[in-house]
Amino acid sequence: MMDAGSHRRWQWLAVIACCSLVLGFLGGLLVLPAAREQLFGAAGGRGPEQAAIGGPFDLIDHRGRPVSDRDFAGRPMVVVFGTTQDPDQTPATLQLLGRALDRIGPGADHLVVLFITLEPSHDPPSILAEFVAKFHHKLHGLTGSPNKIAAIANLYKLPLVRGPSATAAPGPLLHFDSLIFFMNSQGVYLSHLDFGSSEDELVHRLRELL
Repeated sequence: MMDAGSHRRWQWLAVIACCSLVLGFLGGLLVLPAAREQLFGAAGGRGPEQAAIGGPFDLIDHRGRPVSDRDFAGRPMVVVFGTTQDPDQTPATLQLLGRALDRIGPGADHLVVLFITLEPSHDPPSILAEFVAKFHHKLHGLTGSPNKIAAIANLYKLPLVRGPSATAAPGPLLHFDSLIFFMNSQGVYLSHLDFGSSEDELVHRLRELL
């Protein structure tokens, strides 16, 4: 039979184990934001140390035509990643971007606005064409092979995590942070905005590109 001292020791061990589990869980919740801040700086971050973000690409647009970064040389770019199956962040971000572009007016014609799918197997050009048409005529939908999409996501330091799908769609669900990247006419990273940023701040960043 366990004596009182042993019983108390087991109670303390149980409490310590529970605390460790809780702290581990909370730490896990902070992994993606912390990684993002380390890579980009604070939300909307800027700075010369971030110039390594972005790079060359060879993909397929929503019309089925090959496109590369060279096709947009000399023009500032706005780059958004997402998926057509995402019910939340992607459509909300593109709706916000569409309204901001409308507020810019004719000046928006100088911008290249790219939407790059992170799920190329689900988002061929025909699906992308229907999707981008819902948000703004300036949007170029881009897809490509899984390897090429993974490469450009890596160039933009985009944290990606796959978890169990909560939908009827087969395969794991892709979790990502919907960021808007701003690149100057030389293709150099200037800044980014996190999901949930205001329309006024987005308009301000777009005008800075012009």
